[in-house]
Amino acid sequence: FISTVASRTSVDALVALLKKRSRKSDAESGAKLTYRQTLSVSLKAIRQHHGLRFALLYSAIVPLAGTAIQITFMQPFAVSIGLPIAALGIIALGIRGSQIFGALKSAKIVAQVGEWQWLRLAPIIIYAGIIALGLFNSILGIVLYALTGFAAAVTTPLIENLILRQTPGSVRATILSVDSLFSRLMLAALGPVFGVLADRWGLSTAFVGLGIGFGLFVFVLLSFWARHKKSDFSPLQTA
Repeated sequence: FISTVASRTSVDALVALLKKRSRKSDAESGAKLTYRQTLSVSLKAIRQHHGLRFALLYSAIVPLAGTAIQITFMQPFAVSIGLPIAALGIIALGIRGSQIFGALKSAKIVAQVGEWQWLRLAPIIIYAGIIALGLFNSILGIVLYALTGFAAAVTTPLIENLILRQTPGSVRATILSVDSLFSRLMLAALGPVFGVLADRWGLSTAFVGLGIGFGLFVFVLLSFWARHKKSDFSPLQTA
């Protein structure tokens, strides 16, 4: 787990550093910005735009628990309910298939449901799938858990679009890199903590607790976001 997260985090950090070679231009003066200046503009945009802060938090937190389970804890869970090692490949294929289907149908689903409505619905699907994994403690739980990959895949293009709407054009790539790096760091922190909880109370109980805990946090996040979405996210569809 640590090596996987470390490698992904290193890639994100390397990408951010390489941006220094291709410097952005100031939209007003046309002068080239150094990486430090670009990062400063990015942080200023995050401080000034409530919607951008909430979107970045949402992007990092909502898929976090599902990703941690898929990377590290699905294998011991499958073995604990008596599945053979060979079944892990089928499980991975099924989860990946749900993600591909969600990515392909993302635009259509968001258009039908509405952007803000989907932002509220996606966490319900994701955390319900995680809780089901712990409650059913069987193959049925794994099948329902696949919905988390589907919902996360539908959400990714939407949340990235919302982030870009609130970001100055000169630092959009940097903001996305910061978003990715932040997600990796949070994933690195969650893994060991969740592992300790699973050792103490068991995987099933840990899954239920994780789903409920993250669900409550995201509910609070969306409540605060809703107060600012009219002013900070004026392009956001609410129909």
